[in-house]
Amino acid sequence: MSRRSTSLGLLAAACLTLASTLSAAAFPIELPPKPRPTLAATQTVLGGDDLAALALSPDGSTFAAWDLSGDGAICAMSLDTGPDPDCVPFRAAIALDSVRWSPDGTRFVFTEDATRQLLESDIWLFDVSTGELTNLTDDGDEGSMLRDRDETDQAMVDIAPAWSPDGTQIVFSRSRSIDSGVEENALYRLPADGSGPAEEIAVVSGTPLAAYGGIHWPEDDRILYTVAAPGGAPEDGIWAIDPDGDRPERLIEPSRDEEAFPLLLLDVAADGSGIIVDRLARQTIDVPPRTAYFLADFETGDLRPLDFGASEMTVDDIFATGSDIPLHITAVGLSPDGQSLAMSIVLADQSREIRLLDLESGDYTVAVEHEHVLGQTDQRPGIDWSTGDRLMASSAGRTAVLFELTPAD
Repeated sequence: MSRRSTSLGLLAAACLTLASTLSAAAFPIELPPKPRPTLAATQTVLGGDDLAALALSPDGSTFAAWDLSGDGAICAMSLDTGPDPDCVPFRAAIALDSVRWSPDGTRFVFTEDATRQLLESDIWLFDVSTGELTNLTDDGDEGSMLRDRDETDQAMVDIAPAWSPDGTQIVFSRSRSIDSGVEENALYRLPADGSGPAEEIAVVSGTPLAAYGGIHWPEDDRILYTVAAPGGAPEDGIWAIDPDGDRPERLIEPSRDEEAFPLLLLDVAADGSGIIVDRLARQTIDVPPRTAYFLADFETGDLRPLDFGASEMTVDDIFATGSDIPLHITAVGLSPDGQSLAMSIVLADQSREIRLLDLESGDYTVAVEHEHVLGQTDQRPGIDWSTGDRLMASSAGRTAVLFELTPAD
């Protein structure tokens, strides 16, 4: 077996471990009386069959989609001008949670599915205005990590892209297995227009794929990233670093609860706090429920549960007639201004609603009641909230539900 095959096999083993592995102090939000919905919503199912709806553009006009019919294609589908999509052939399986729109909504990036399908992955950019698809980190390698390859010095797997605030650069996670036996995971950045090579920011872990998600670039001089090595590692946690690799700082320590799964940074609110998920709690329905989502204060390291006080309630409270205590929160998404959070709620009577939570006050609005099964998993994103008051939430199979919010009568 070549050294190339061995190094890719090590990365594949890390992928398998990550795929097979699936909290903090309590400061519950005070529960206000349950309001009636103040917003109405047109609800439209997107995707299905051979079309996977992936991510909504910032202005809500377009969604990225993966066409699985034939040889496969990546698409941008307009919600305003008609059903004719702009598609480019793309044969490999796509990491459904990797799609990230540029701040101006003209482009999006994505990767092949490295962690589940064990595919060698690169950073791809789709320009919606030109219909051009570009591999920004083409290393000349493709396909399964497990197949035999020519002998080279190292294997590289690029995942988890995120945009700079001005849309000119992309940060991503690169895992490498070197023929000397050294393995590492580092952050890299590159020009979004492909005008230069990727530059290493910093090595963040000695474990491949430890930074497999939870990367954000909310400010010009600050990148936030998550390290969650399969099986745990000393460097686990949520970190901040300068784009040049200076001043790394761990902001949130990893959970030491044996039943907890590593925390993952989902987004960054307007005040700089983080929206964080405990992925094990998100996938578990307990009564009383375990808190899955938190608001993180990066200055103090405190985590405030975003569960409407459910973790402090009794079983009788949750199942009481007319109770508005969530049995399960299935997905979340930050508002365009970063001040509110859309949350998909399942109540004890199995009714479902979208709540819009003010992150500062803890007050919420019941935006809409719905019958769809919405969810956020490691394979699918949660809720996208556009500037046009459109919400797109992942649903069953390959579908998503588009909610268009208007004032209620």
